[in-house]
Amino acid sequence: MDDRIDFAMRRFRQIVPEPIRDRHEMPVRELGVWLRDDVAPLVGEYVGRRAFQNAALWSLRAFRTGFNSPERQQVDTVARSLVAVARLLKMALNSKRVWAALGKSLPPMRLVDEEVTVGGVRPEITRRTAREVDPQLFLRAQIESIARPFWRDLVDSADYLEPVCGWLYREVVSDRVTAGEFVVAMNPELHAIGDFVTRSMFRRIDTLAGILVSANRDVRAACRTLKGALPKCFEKLPERLTEMQKGIKDLHAICQPDGQWAIRDSCVILAQAYVAFHQAPDLAWLGLDEAIIANGKATLRRRFVSGDREYPERIAAALDLKRLYANEPPGRSELEEALVGERLVLVPNASPPLVYWAGELVDVEWDKHYRCWELLLALARKAQCAAVVEERDLFDTSASISSMPNLASRLKSLLPATFRGRIVPGKPIPRSYRLDLAAEQITVIRGSI
Repeated sequence: MDDRIDFAMRRFRQIVPEPIRDRHEMPVRELGVWLRDDVAPLVGEYVGRRAFQNAALWSLRAFRTGFNSPERQQVDTVARSLVAVARLLKMALNSKRVWAALGKSLPPMRLVDEEVTVGGVRPEITRRTAREVDPQLFLRAQIESIARPFWRDLVDSADYLEPVCGWLYREVVSDRVTAGEFVVAMNPELHAIGDFVTRSMFRRIDTLAGILVSANRDVRAACRTLKGALPKCFEKLPERLTEMQKGIKDLHAICQPDGQWAIRDSCVILAQAYVAFHQAPDLAWLGLDEAIIANGKATLRRRFVSGDREYPERIAAALDLKRLYANEPPGRSELEEALVGERLVLVPNASPPLVYWAGELVDVEWDKHYRCWELLLALARKAQCAAVVEERDLFDTSASISSMPNLASRLKSLLPATFRGRIVPGKPIPRSYRLDLAAEQITVIRGSI
């Protein structure tokens, strides 16, 4: 597998020996073949592995509504702190003295509305209108909407392949267009490809926090001219703002730790490339609706064809899948590869020995059933060369005629029901047994894990 990873990375540099300076220079056809024939099949061999899935699906699992993970708890903490700051600012704006001072200090405001068409690397502005707005009323509307709050959540799994959710309004409107803050082509913070779920979440949080920090600054600047005591809410604002900013910083620390974040993002990037370019991808493991997958696949392919230079570069950088196992013992990668499909995997050098069937650990303390373990290990090793386990492989000549059948019976009682039937008589040799499995369905890990 390492050789194929190295080949795919070398092949990319053969196609793109120098950084692409202009999208018109991007060899879209050659890179498309590379994605289809080299990258997608390579990733296809990883999508069934637990380490890859755990990294690629991290954001879908960690932020799930109602899930009591540290990440989900911190998102909820940040949401509460945003609302708390907004409500204090709302109380400040309800003061007639503060409101009057603010009206004198805020400069005129001009709001520019733009409609853009996103189809290439750069969005095309199709309509632009400007209008004068009352800066006070605009500020109040923003603060009141956050204090309500207007969102039902700050994170959504539907963003996995492409940011589509925008602002997650409580009042769902079917014809609402994607807000500019979540258009990939307009926001380098989102990246061309990668963990859109986490980045879209931070886009929402950072935008809301920015509004609140700016509003606090404007209100305090206006109140410097006021004589006498300020409303009591001003006493709590600094503390609440500090809590909000610390909560956001802590969320970044939990969600984006050095090293782990890069590996997760790489696995998401490769999962997205697999969805977009594999000829017959297995996507059940993603757990996403078919409509989300279809729309995401179309958008990912369209962004590539349009010549987004960042897109293939990030895929090439993500290809170093060896990092998944950088901190794991030598046998871990082999184990992950073996745990795909209906396979028997034995790890003799673990303490106690480990047995996996169809990707699941067989929960048996084999050191307490050592004779059964010996039979199972012998069955696995003999099956790899299409041989049977005979009495002489496990017992001396003084063993009774029932020793081997009794041992086989005890072993079957320890195994999952779906596996017991795989231990069959090794005809024509009496009291012999074999595994009804092909050699490629059996792996005995020689190293430790």
